[in-house]
Amino acid sequence: MRLEQLQYIIEVSKHKSITKAAKQLFIAQPSLSAAISNLEQELNTKIFNRTPEGVEATEMGRFIIEKASRILQEVEEINDACLNSSPVLKGTITISTLPAMSNYILLETFSIFKENHPLVNIIIKEDDNFGVMRELKTGDIDLGIIALLPHERDAYLTKFRDNHLQYEDLFTDELCLFVATNHVLAQKQQTETKEIQHFPLVIFKNNFSDREIEDSIHFKHPNVMRFHDRESMKKIIARGTAVGFLPRVTSLNDIYVSTGQIVPLSITDLDTTLYIGIMYQKEYLLPVQKNLYPH
Repeated sequence: MRLEQLQYIIEVSKHKSITKAAKQLFIAQPSLSAAISNLEQELNTKIFNRTPEGVEATEMGRFIIEKASRILQEVEEINDACLNSSPVLKGTITISTLPAMSNYILLETFSIFKENHPLVNIIIKEDDNFGVMRELKTGDIDLGIIALLPHERDAYLTKFRDNHLQYEDLFTDELCLFVATNHVLAQKQQTETKEIQHFPLVIFKNNFSDREIEDSIHFKHPNVMRFHDRESMKKIIARGTAVGFLPRVTSLNDIYVSTGQIVPLSITDLDTTLYIGIMYQKEYLLPVQKNLYPH
């Protein structure tokens, strides 16, 4: 049994397809099939059932795949621990964060970190709260940055505990309504939910916080638009096509705000405090992660 064989069955299980797994692993499909067959023969057990729709792990296969995941996690920790045992930090850290955080807060932090630790590779991904939590649980990322509204905070903290995830507040922000400079609401510094009802709304992906605000307005607007990136949202807002919810931190060093294309408004009849926090699996924090986030 070889470590690469364990990686192979994990990828096949993830994609439920030998063809897709082979592409992900950058190996030929026949080679992958042969490696899995050899492992099944060595263990004298069936790991996958082949069907016209793809492959499904057998009951014993699911047991083997779970153990394989743990083994590879341990091997990765050993490798990282050895890399980080010297005074010079090396390795890779993957972080998933809300787009507003990566664009306006973390880049400066990471620039300073890279100056001190040039041999550490930093990978930054963007997702919503649910995506960050999911990837952290599966081990696809090392750290996550999320934003929570007051009324959803307790529910999320319970989910974190149930999934053995650690969470700590970093700072607080405010969820604002952003409008075009020539918008009818732009002359105000603040607004109320009843005024927002009259304008098309743009929100980010499936962000729980934005949906909660939308529900709080008590309307099902036919022109609600969802985007998968903040830049497209801001373009739509700047054109005056719609109004949208974004963290106030978005306005820091933002080209749309600095050039006077969009402005943020506080929402007076809702508690739109945003708790910006960091998530991680504490038992798996390695030296490179601890240096980036010295909790």
